[in-house]
Amino acid sequence: MILAAFTFFHVVLSLVGIASGFVAVYGILASKRVEGWTTTFLITTAATSVTGFLFPFEGFKPSYVLGILSLIVLAIAIAARRRVQLVSGWRRT
Repeated sequence: MILAAFTFFHVVLSLVGIASGFVAVYGILASKRVEGWTTTFLITTAATSVTGFLFPFEGFKPSYVLGILSLIVLAIAIAARRRVQLVSGWRRT
């Protein structure tokens, strides 16, 4: 029962991340700043990756490698947006 509720929470986080990602991409393509949607995307995507590691597991699988890579890329993107305010080369990041 607890695992089912946790799985539901993980899936909802994923769906919110995907939906906000579509809005963020629209903002990029339309040259509009959609700060709230972009922040929602980054937070929910990071939370989805983190909660993925909390499921019961056996052995090391390729999905863990993808989760680790995802968290590294998200950390760089969050740092680029928040810490250095997308200045100079960080804008490309």
